[in-house]
Amino acid sequence: MILGIYCAGRLGKELYDIATRINQASSRWEKIVFVDDVFDGYEFYGAEVHRPEEYLDEPGRIEIIIANGTPANRKSIREKVERMGFSLTNLIDPTAIISPTARLGKGIIITPFSTISSDAVLHDNVLIQSYVRVGHDIEIGEDSVLSSNVGIGGKTTVGAQTYIGMGAVVKDELLVGSGSIIGMGAVVHTDVPDGVTMVGLPARVSKMNETGKVFK
Repeated sequence: MILGIYCAGRLGKELYDIATRINQASSRWEKIVFVDDVFDGYEFYGAEVHRPEEYLDEPGRIEIIIANGTPANRKSIREKVERMGFSLTNLIDPTAIISPTARLGKGIIITPFSTISSDAVLHDNVLIQSYVRVGHDIEIGEDSVLSSNVGIGGKTTVGAQTYIGMGAVVKDELLVGSGSIIGMGAVVHTDVPDGVTMVGLPARVSKMNETGKVFK
């Protein structure tokens, strides 16, 4: 089996390193490559770069993880991958702590030193960056991204395609709406509506998230 890291970019380099460590311990994949629609070249970060169409004749030869940190982009790439008949796989760093009662969907990425606690649920294509703590009974919607050093209190629900920025803290038993953005370092004490951007301490709505863009 080949691992395809979809998107040859900065996050892709991090995921390549994680996949290499996993392979050194378990020989899980025969090869690790990048898959990209627009990258101009055949090599990136010391690995081959391929167009997804190159695997259409044998879609079962490759499994995909999505190396993009914007929820809207994660969603569109996931939908494309599924239409093309490829399977999403999970990439979990060996240092992550995952409760045996946590439930993980497909396409999950958990990077170093993060914790997923008891009875947490991560839906498909969620990206968890380093040093994140997902508390007990938390549900994270599909295509969402939790940046480094985020902490979420127990029994909170995070909607689909939501982005939570570095160092943000979300109180327990809240509802964070779908398509929302929580800014870096924000402290969230109240429910978050769908489709808004919240920043500050305490966090307040600053604008609507009309474009789905997280980074400039």
